[in-house]
Amino acid sequence: MQNVTNDRQQLLHAWHCFIEQRKITSAHVRPVILASWERCAMLKVNPYQPQLKKLPPAVLAATIVRHQNLILTAKPFMESLFRLVAGSGFVVTLCDAQGNLLELLGDAEVLNEADNINLVPGVNWAEAYMGTTAIGVALETGQPVQVCSVEHYCKPCHDWTCSAAPIRAPQGDQIAILNMSGHFLKVHPHTLGMVVAAAQAIEHQLKNQQISASLALSNKYLRAVLESMSDGVITVNQQGQVVEINSVAARLFSLPPEQVLTRPLPASLAEQLKIKEVLQKGREYIDKEVSIEEAGKRVHCTVAVKPISKEGSSIAGAVATIQEIKTVRRLVQRMIGARALFTFDDILAQSKTMRQTMALAKLAAENSLNILILGESGTGKELLAQAIHNASSRTEGPFVAINCGAIPKDLIGSEMFGYTEGAFTGAKHQGSPGKFELADGGTIFLDEIGDMPLDLQAALLRFIQDRQLIRIGGSQVIPVDVRIITATNKNLSQEVSRGNFRQDLYYRLNVFPIHVPPLRERAGDITLLARHFLEKMSHRLGKRLYFSTTSLACLESYSWPGNVRELENAVQRLAYLVPDGPIQRETVMTILGERHSPSPPKSMGLSLSDLEKDSIREAIRVNSGNLSQAAKVLGIGRTTLYRKIKKYGLEAFLAQLLRQPYQSGT
Repeated sequence: MQNVTNDRQQLLHAWHCFIEQRKITSAHVRPVILASWERCAMLKVNPYQPQLKKLPPAVLAATIVRHQNLILTAKPFMESLFRLVAGSGFVVTLCDAQGNLLELLGDAEVLNEADNINLVPGVNWAEAYMGTTAIGVALETGQPVQVCSVEHYCKPCHDWTCSAAPIRAPQGDQIAILNMSGHFLKVHPHTLGMVVAAAQAIEHQLKNQQISASLALSNKYLRAVLESMSDGVITVNQQGQVVEINSVAARLFSLPPEQVLTRPLPASLAEQLKIKEVLQKGREYIDKEVSIEEAGKRVHCTVAVKPISKEGSSIAGAVATIQEIKTVRRLVQRMIGARALFTFDDILAQSKTMRQTMALAKLAAENSLNILILGESGTGKELLAQAIHNASSRTEGPFVAINCGAIPKDLIGSEMFGYTEGAFTGAKHQGSPGKFELADGGTIFLDEIGDMPLDLQAALLRFIQDRQLIRIGGSQVIPVDVRIITATNKNLSQEVSRGNFRQDLYYRLNVFPIHVPPLRERAGDITLLARHFLEKMSHRLGKRLYFSTTSLACLESYSWPGNVRELENAVQRLAYLVPDGPIQRETVMTILGERHSPSPPKSMGLSLSDLEKDSIREAIRVNSGNLSQAAKVLGIGRTTLYRKIKKYGLEAFLAQLLRQPYQSGT
């Protein structure tokens, strides 16, 4: 006790010398304390009556809310620290990084004494306001410190000793100060050690919280990723117990997550997924097409199972990815553009015959009967089929078209019904689904059905009867739900009598026949369609084109053996041939003459040579003598054009057009 008194007297003398003369006459002042005194002097802190800075109640409440996690984390450790010194006149405090006192624990009588030195919530204990204190020095230095008695810069605190330690966030930033204060005669040097230990425990707890929060967030990200996948995902540990299962897999196999998590995967499903084989041998397998039967239903899917390795290359578990074949089909359908683009609104018609055809087609769209569309080539049979699909209940499903006359006979079967691995030389390793599978849930359009080989006709008939198919080279029966629309420009009844088409298949397909009239029988539609096609081309080429009255009459008089397709092609050529303005009758006659119209107007009286000469003359004229462009429009080479100009004696015409003197032989 005598040593404490002597030390205090020496410190008090040193304090007076510093306060009054800014001099130190004692070696008993520690450097850390002297440095703090000098900072306080520079800040002009009043050593007898420190400046009080206290947060308003509303601001204090908001500050406490902002530091709620820190306070909740620190408070249990503060209570443990206080229990060690309870009843001995100590108070435990927590300040934020700015020195604002947030939390206070202590005996009632000690709290009353602490109030005398403003050791209360809301007061700022930084050096700039309260001078040298353990809290202020710890804030400045970032180090644990004990400030005893007269070491305090301000006299009201000379009866107190404070022990403070900084609290750092997991990232290393100083976020708070833990402090324990009491009468200077009751403080032991070990007091600071207890405060430091408590501060470190708080830091450790904050770090654990951050790790837990990071793991929880990572788990949420993982769940979000799993749930965002269109594939089913199941992960198991080394013992085959389910670790994760997303909602897609749970739905596919009727496995409620709460019933399967942490439990072994059902034995039948594990066997079909080859989980045990992957866990034991560590070999993955991918994109295996299987048919899994679980919970009373069969799931046709592709499966990939991969082992999960840990350190030392041992197997920690496995992850199975399951993709339902229906999902694969939808993806392929989007990739190959298996959708119908046209509706009934896209079909332009004002003729009575075509309107009757459309009314019948709309009626067909309302039912699911097989449809046979009959009509000449170029009449728009596929356009009508697409419109029927889009007006039906299958509009959200795929629309897959097959031209039976464009596929080699030895490939049409695999194209329609698919094939398995090794079904024939050149077959893909994993096999391939056919167009019927890709059209599942939608419509399949079989164009040129009259050209289908007889052996495939039998397979098609069997599918129509059973609505099931077997891939070439396979044995698995695959149910497929499609509506069948067929089309042909042939007379199928005649093909049946000739033995080229099966009679039973003809009756199966000809349930709802629709005849599309040729363009020559659609009065008024030629003008309507020609104007529509020309408007599209004008917009594309940036021109202002329109038909003269006589040119439209010329179009109407033509028989159009190629129907709507031929009309569109003719209008496209006219749009390129004419630079701007009206399209005249002569230009139309030139185009139609090239098409060898079976019934040209008698007044024309032109031979093929005359027609060719007129076409060349017209092409040169509309392109203002630009022979390269004229040759391009005519579809011939520039050299050929020169030869024909000479052949038909058009040199003078060309020279006149270019306003150049004509010289024979040039």
